[in-house]
Amino acid sequence: FAQVPLAVYHRPFNVERYDLTLNWMQTFVVKKPVMSGRNVITLTLTDTASAVALDAMQMRLDSVRVNGLLVAPLPQPAADTVLIPITDASLRKKGQRLTLEVSYTRTSTAQDGLYVYPKGQFVGFGPRHDSVFVEEDLAYTMSEPQDARKWMPCNDDPDDKADSRISIMVPVGYSAQSNGLLQSIDSSVPGRRVYVWQSDRPIATYLMC
Repeated sequence: FAQVPLAVYHRPFNVERYDLTLNWMQTFVVKKPVMSGRNVITLTLTDTASAVALDAMQMRLDSVRVNGLLVAPLPQPAADTVLIPITDASLRKKGQRLTLEVSYTRTSTAQDGLYVYPKGQFVGFGPRHDSVFVEEDLAYTMSEPQDARKWMPCNDDPDDKADSRISIMVPVGYSAQSNGLLQSIDSSVPGRRVYVWQSDRPIATYLMC
């Protein structure tokens, strides 16, 4: 058989930073993989562009801003991507730095990209054929190879590494881990903790967790 070359994965921008906030308060109340979030994406255009394509699925976009300008009508994911227009023509040129602020809600309850296992759930049999149960409520993301788009809007390309800052809101009594170094734990709101993690080097989206 003749070899068919793969399509080149190219978008006319380079992501510099993700500043991501994940609200997992409801996740641990309903014990299902639902959540809301906000991703502030800093990128630089590598060519003239009138829109920015991001990978996003299993979610509803609640608001989108480009350099502070509200995008209307509000774009929504189609299949697994969303096209965010750059409505201000002066921001479309090569070399332009853009900040996209995307607030969203995960609409799927499927264990796909985001996984939730309540305390006591049976998960299988151990090496001695004994029953194994989850010891504590557990929620986590798994993005390899291109599943980050199932829990955050992003450029889900392993070649596009970026700095990241991830803040996770959880109920009191839970802890949250992520990539890099722990920056702070905010307990200013009763009943809530916010764990803030900062990457110590650029990272691909499939490794963000």
